[in-house]
Amino acid sequence: MPVFEYEALDGSGRTVRGVVDAESLRAARDKLRSRGVYPTEIREESASRGGERGGLHLFSRVKAGELARMHRQLATLLEAGIPLVASLTALIEQQGNGLLKTVLTQVRERVREGSGLAEALSGHPRIFSGLFTGLVRAGEASGTLALTLTRWADFSEHQVDLRQRIRAALTYPALMAVVGGGVLFFLLAFVVPTVTRIFADLGQALPWPTLALIAVSDFLGRFWWAAAGAAVLGGFWLRRFLRSRSGGLFWDRLKLRLPLARELHRKLAVSRWARTLGTLLAGGLPLLQALEFSREVAGNRVIARALERAGERVREGDELAL
Repeated sequence: MPVFEYEALDGSGRTVRGVVDAESLRAARDKLRSRGVYPTEIREESASRGGERGGLHLFSRVKAGELARMHRQLATLLEAGIPLVASLTALIEQQGNGLLKTVLTQVRERVREGSGLAEALSGHPRIFSGLFTGLVRAGEASGTLALTLTRWADFSEHQVDLRQRIRAALTYPALMAVVGGGVLFFLLAFVVPTVTRIFADLGQALPWPTLALIAVSDFLGRFWWAAAGAAVLGGFWLRRFLRSRSGGLFWDRLKLRLPLARELHRKLAVSRWARTLGTLLAGGLPLLQALEFSREVAGNRVIARALERAGERVREGDELAL
């Protein structure tokens, strides 16, 4: 939906500025007049900013850190007693991410029209997860929205910090793997052929492992372009396979069986789920709904299926610990 910037006069004659989303320029004027605001100037946001939003920002996204910061700011404003619409307006004015600014503007307009915050957020599932929306709905129902958002802000900041630490821990091994692969390719493609000529001049019989290495080196030296193309295509296929349902399930099973990583991965998945479940329960969500939402954050389909079965047993009357 288009977003329009406006300058208008309110009932007391003061000049006010802001943005409003509407189907057309005329609809935007009508919406402003219905609020008792009389526009003196109104225009659709510039193409540069609109292009940034095109197709919900085709080349833009909202980072987890930006969302966590937005959660904290909204929680702080509500705890200070600032009304929801005014809090959303303050967030919009401070927002540097164009996509998030547009989404928050649309959320604010729906809240102004009478929708609840959870209902307004649910219109943007790519930005606000069902987990967050459900927690906000529970906070609105119990009258503890500010406290609920504070708990969620703590949780989301912890998740961002954990993700950054994991990424930092994996950066060095990944870099070493890339460097090692490059060195190995260089040795096979350029160094081994030189050594091969020395062995050929000596006229000695070579063991089969050495012959196999020479054959691989000879192939890479002649058809390096084919090897590079096969590596690129193989990487592309592997990426698509792992993103598929069966491929993702296979990879998640494999991560739970790898000798060195399985215990770490299992503990990370379970701790992420347990912290999420605790946050949801503290926010007022019923146990069954909290179990349904929290299993998706485990990050492993095998563990998520086990948690789904546990939820079904709880629904049938069993205790969660069984």
